[in-house]
Amino acid sequence: MKAQKDDLFFIILRERMIHMPPLMRYWTCLVGALLMLGFATPRLPVYGSSIEFGFSFLWILFCLLVIGANLSAIMRLGRGEVVERPRLTKEQKEAIRRLRRYRHRRVHSR
Repeated sequence: MKAQKDDLFFIILRERMIHMPPLMRYWTCLVGALLMLGFATPRLPVYGSSIEFGFSFLWILFCLLVIGANLSAIMRLGRGEVVERPRLTKEQKEAIRRLRRYRHRRVHSR
């Protein structure tokens, strides 16, 4: 039962993220990653213990990976390729409908 609730959470989250165009989402992530890289790189401990150096190295590597992935996605979207989300099953659509109906009936208490 827990796995089914988690699946529904991610389905609803995906439905909400659909409203932002993919190209805008990629540009937002790219700019955010560049800002984090520019802000955090001077503050990362380069000279220190091996754990500190390892953390700095992995953090910069991960940030560059995110930047590269977003650049790759932006360049692919410019070629006219369509990013398509997978189709929802009948049961998933019905579960979303029930959750939306429940959300509208719920009384907000303060």
